[in-house]
Amino acid sequence: MRSRIQVIGFTGVTVTENTGITGNMSPQQQVQIYPIEPLTRHLQKLSLPANISGDLVLEFSVKNGRINSIVLDDKASTLQDKAVVAQVRRFLLGWVLPRSAQGNARLTLRVSL
Repeated sequence: MRSRIQVIGFTGVTVTENTGITGNMSPQQQVQIYPIEPLTRHLQKLSLPANISGDLVLEFSVKNGRINSIVLDDKASTLQDKAVVAQVRRFLLGWVLPRSAQGNARLTLRVSL
């Protein structure tokens, strides 16, 4: 079953993991493997109201793998439900990023009916 919520875009964060598996990977590949794939799995657990759909664009800083101050870009977001935005914000705080993750992130999520 496909999740109702998908990662459409994730920019602004670098990850510099130094493992045998990622030694020859580009920075973009490391971002795909370390933050995006775990986030996609993490989002599978998020339960949203059935009648909600649209795009959420969130911005936040990441330092030493920790997320700080998640802000909704209300001009770019089509999903404006305050309760859902608050739920997603809280949920994202449980997302574990690698300690080497750094930057100012812009995350676009799409919620489908």
